[in-house]
Amino acid sequence: MSQKTRHIVAIGGGGFYRDPENLTLEKYIIQQCGAAQPRVAFIPTASAEPDNYLVSFYTALLKLGCKP
Repeated sequence: MSQKTRHIVAIGGGGFYRDPENLTLEKYIIQQCGAAQPRVAFIPTASAEPDNYLVSFYTALLKLGCKP
């Protein structure tokens, strides 16, 4: 039985919130997992994120076929 290579990708800033029309970084990360509909988690900072940040996250990742 072959083992699948697993990845943890951590990012600080950038991406879907700064430029919601350019999801190149997110697409690259999603391609690394090889899943048809990858599960993606968002872990906010301790000081919390504004609501529109979370909306941007869900909008971008749903558009890319993920399960946020």
